[in-house]
Parts: sequence; C-alpha cells; structure tokens
Amino acid sequence: MAAMRSVEIEYGSDILSLNLPGSAVGFVLEPHPTKAIEDPYGHILQALRDPVGGLRLESIAASAKDVVILVDDYTRPTPAGLLAGSLLDELDALGVPDQRVRILVASGSHRAMTQKEKIAKLGSNVLQRVEVLDHDDLDYESGLVLLGRGRAGFDYWVNRHAAQADVVIALGNIVPHYPTGWSGGAKMVLPGIAGRQTIGAFHLLGAEHPAFGRLQSVCRDEMNQCASQLGLRFIVNTVLNREGRIVHVAAGHAVDAHRAGVEQAVETLGVAFEARTPTTIATPYPFDSDLFQADKGLFSAAACTESGGEILLVSPLWEGLAPTHGEVASLAALSNEEIHAKLARGEVTDRCSAAEALYLNNIKQEFRVTLVTTGLSREETHRLGFGYVRPEDLEGAIVKRIAAGRGPIGIVRNAAEILPCCKE
Repeated sequence: MAAMRSVEIEYGSDILSLNLPGSAVGFVLEPHPTKAIEDPYGHILQALRDPVGGLRLESIAASAKDVVILVDDYTRPTPAGLLAGSLLDELDALGVPDQRVRILVASGSHRAMTQKEKIAKLGSNVLQRVEVLDHDDLDYESGLVLLGRGRAGFDYWVNRHAAQADVVIALGNIVPHYPTGWSGGAKMVLPGIAGRQTIGAFHLLGAEHPAFGRLQSVCRDEMNQCASQLGLRFIVNTVLNREGRIVHVAAGHAVDAHRAGVEQAVETLGVAFEARTPTTIATPYPFDSDLFQADKGLFSAAACTESGGEILLVSPLWEGLAPTHGEVASLAALSNEEIHAKLARGEVTDRCSAAEALYLNNIKQEFRVTLVTTGLSREETHRLGFGYVRPEDLEGAIVKRIAAGRGPIGIVRNAAEILPCCKE
C-alpha cells in the first residue's frame, strides 16, 4: 500500500488538510523560506536615506509644499502602515510636516475601503496623522484630470490630487504579475489612480501583450510613461516572505529602484521545479477577496501544468466574482473573437470586464480550470467555463483524479506571489 502524505493548503485564512498518496505528489512549491528583517522600521529609514538611482529624498522635500503618498488597498498584502509611518517620520525630519502630506488610496477600479479596512491597512496612528483620500475611477466631473496620451494611443486620465501635487511618492509591493510582468513601481499610478476608461484600455493592452515574471513588457513601458508624465518622483517597494514579513526594501527612482527590487524578489519568489504536472492545485492566499484577485494564482499554476491539464484554484472568494466588474460573467462565455467584436461595436460597458474575460480565455484555451470555492455557486462557475468543487470535497476529487491516471499532482502555495521556474 502506498505511503500517504499529508499536505496543508490555505483556503483563505483557513487550512485544508489533504491526505494523498505520497508518490502522487509531484511537487509542493512555495516562496523560499527567507528570514524577515529584524528591524523593519530602521531598514526602511536606511533605504530612504540611501536610495537607488541617486534621487535623494531631501532634495525632493526641499520644495515640497503638497505631498501625495500613494498606497494600495485591501486587496494587497503591502505593509502600507509601516511604510507610510516611516516615510512620514523621515519627511517630518526633512522639514515636511504631516499637514503638508496626504495619502491617496490607489485602488484602481476596486471598491473603496471601509474604515475598518483602512485601520487594518494603515493603522490608527497614520490615519490620525494625515488625511486619507479615496480614489474614484469614475469621477470624471471633478476627481480626474487628463494628463496626456500614451504610446498605445489611449488617454491618461488620473486622479486630480496626485496630478496637482508638488511631489508624488508611491508605496507598494513586488510580486510576479499577469499581464504586466511584475507589480510595484509605476503600477501604483497606472492603473492605481487612473480613470475607468484608462484602466480598461490598459487591461486590454495587457490582454494583447501579456507578460508574467518578465521585467520588460509593453504594459511596464506604458506604466512608466504614465508615471513619468505624472511626475512620480520616488517609490518605496517591499519584497515579502511567505509569512508576509519584509525581507527587502527598495526605495528611490521610480524605475531604477523597481528594477533593483525585482532582482531581490526573484531570489525569494522564484522557485524551481523538475517537471510540469497534469494536475495542479493552486492557492492564491492572501489574494482571496474575489476572482479578479484570486485569478493571479492561475497564471503561476499555468507555468507548472502540462498543456491540456487541469488547474484547481482554491479560494473562498468571499466577494464573489468582482464587486465592480460584474459584466465579466456574461463575457466569459464568449470567444476572444466575439469579445473583440462586441468591443468594436461599443456593446461592452466595462472594458475591464472584457479584459478579464480575455485573460481567462487565454488560460481556458490551454487548460481545464476548476474552482474550489464557496464564494461562487456551481451555476456561476459553470457560466465562466470552469468546473466546480466544494472545499470539503477537494481531497476526494483529487483521489479520483489520481485513480483515473491523472497524476502526479502539483501543489502551488501562495500562487499569486510565486514565480515557478521549470528545470526541464
């Protein structure tokens, strides 16, 4: 009788224990066990004082009457409170008091955060020190301004507060990202503080020129151009270990510091494996709020899975498909050609939903996808073109697949943050 192997995987903040034949488990991938920085506050200050790219914070602060700090929202694990608090302390020491600084939540097209989420994200101390503004990607009447036009031919509508500020500094976290290649850097501007039209056009550009785990990409070039036109002067980006603790901080020039951060991220998040598996289980934790976030786990799993194989995405999806992009439910049933035809005829209200449907189609063209969730119903999942398994039935479903000769099984933990690298 084959020896059994117990494997624990995340289902949001819960744990699922799978008892599987040991010989059927091809690999278990997760970020490298990297020791966290013992003094993150001191390390952040050191990074601020020794920036990448030569642009020093004191030279920026010298003429800073109105500073806007961009932070990401509840969908990201960035330790924004620690970063923002450290930056505020340093700016204050350089002669820029809290009264001249505002924080703008670069939420893109996501819903606004609740007060409870803001406290969890930024901490009560930061919220008491400075005003925190919510980005509204639909406020074309007073909240957005036209910055210019990019290489790809679409307009850059961006948040008015950032566009009119003397200094803009972006905080963020670096992980592999589809379709831009990597998160972080200028991504806080585009799509972070862009208007809905700009966000939609940008995501459609990503559907046409997708990248994953590559530093250079069409989307990255577009992000850098938009951020340059805005005047993004300085970034502070983290690399986190599997426990969500800081292992590296890259601060400085918006492009140079990001590139340096990606080099460090590859060391922590780039994980080698021997051979692709016909079936791969992927847990996108902590990107579990909705399918628009959790689907990041599909793209890393795709790098580990045989063509024609199956990816099982395990996530609670407590906000369902997406709070602000419900149109994807109908578009995902169409082919790429049909989606592009509807776009050309002006029949798509939300171009972000169209882009998401194209991303999912790109996966479905090569792999079978099964969602392991309670956040969507079986019927909703099937309308997306996916299979459906309840989390309590996952072990039995995997055992059946093994018995049917569809092993070995690959397991990817933190799949939204990992860069699988095949040794084949």
